[in-house]
This record gives sequence, C-alpha cells and structure tokens, in this order.
Amino acid sequence: MRPGGGDPWTAAFRDFLRREWEAIDQVTGQPFGYSLLDQASFDYDTEPACRAVVTMSHLLAPGAQHGSELLAFFSGIQRKFHVDGRDPKALDFYRGLCAPCGISGAAFRAAFLSPEMHAATRAAFAQGRHRGVPGFPTLLLDSNGRIHPLATGYIGGAALIVNLEKLIDAKAARPAADQSSLSTRGA
Repeated sequence: MRPGGGDPWTAAFRDFLRREWEAIDQVTGQPFGYSLLDQASFDYDTEPACRAVVTMSHLLAPGAQHGSELLAFFSGIQRKFHVDGRDPKALDFYRGLCAPCGISGAAFRAAFLSPEMHAATRAAFAQGRHRGVPGFPTLLLDSNGRIHPLATGYIGGAALIVNLEKLIDAKAARPAADQSSLSTRGA
C-alpha cells in the first residue's frame, strides 16, 4: 500500500516493483503485465484504488450480500492496473467496472469524488492501523470483538485452514471462564 504515493519513479524503484511482482506471480499465479514499468513517470498512489473499493462498498445496497460484486470490482481494478498498466487515479479507469455491480458510472463518480468517501477511506486506513495490519494482504478474524490474525502476506488455502484450526484449538483449550469473558466482550 502506498496511499499518497510519493516514491520517486526511478529505475531502482521500477526494478524493485518488477522483482516484487515476479515473486507474487510465481507464488500466487496472479498475472502481471509490465508495461506500467516502462513509463517515464508515474505516481504510484494506491489511495484512489482503495477509495474506489470503499466507494463501491458504500454504493451497493446496504444490508444485502454483495461480496461477489465487490470482489469482481476489486479484481477488475487489480487486472486493469497490474496486467493492463492503466492508472487508477484516472476516473475513466473505473468505466466498465461499475455496471456489472448495478451502479451507474455517474453515481460512482459523484460518490468517489465526495468528501464522505475521502473520509471513509481515511477511516478504513486508520482501522487497519488500529488493528495492527502490517501489510497487505492481511486476513483477520473478528471473534466476538477480538481480532485474530490468520494470515499476513499470501498463504495458500491449506495453510489458511491450518491457521484457522490452530485458532479454534487454542480457543477450545482456554478455561471456560476465559471463553465466557471473550463471548461477552463488546456486548
């Protein structure tokens, strides 16, 4: 995450990104294109892409389950940036990603540019810092108001299941008094 950008677009920084992206591709199979790294200048600011996801999550019908639409939107952003080399700071970047979610481009644009979405994005960053998120991806489990880290960085499904089972086993091994205090916390 690089909210606000600011890293000089030097050959050394581009080489760093290329190595990181190649390593991610090798571990996860996530495809990358490298045309972005050939640009003479670029402000690698991740805030707009994050704000786009926050915006879409606010625009989707409150209270309804929209995980698949939001995941598709997020995946579209990732593909357009990492594979196609497009700039998520440009508003037209999101054209075509909104309609499959049932959101008009005009509604998205108005919300995306609003002070409320800027504030909601800053609040999401602050929540991540408050929860001790050291980097991305990070997967946390909220159990009765208590946050448990399951993964920092990429891990496969089998390793994630092992981490979840360890957490369940640790919770089962706690004395009953300790478990009851966990279940009433935040109530």
